[in-house]
Amino acid sequence: GGGLVNAARRPISGGPRLARYLVGLADQGVELGMQLVETTVNGRPGLAGHVDGETQVVVAFGVDGDRIRHLWAVVNPEKLLAWNPVSRPPDV
Repeated sequence: GGGLVNAARRPISGGPRLARYLVGLADQGVELGMQLVETTVNGRPGLAGHVDGETQVVVAFGVDGDRIRHLWAVVNPEKLLAWNPVSRPPDV
């Protein structure tokens, strides 16, 4: 989160632990009214989570065969500027 928003501090390993973590995130998203949209993230399948039209999270999936092996999530608002062009500061 870059100190701007809460995020996992270390990689989360193992299906059950990751599932519990993702369920907790989903619960928070529901409370915020987040809408998930399928998208491509750096050439990988992914999701973008929007609240009131602004991207709050982008997740990319590392797929191996029929299994998801990795998830990369970005929640730092500064790193999401490209996903929120309306809030991006003008070029100098």
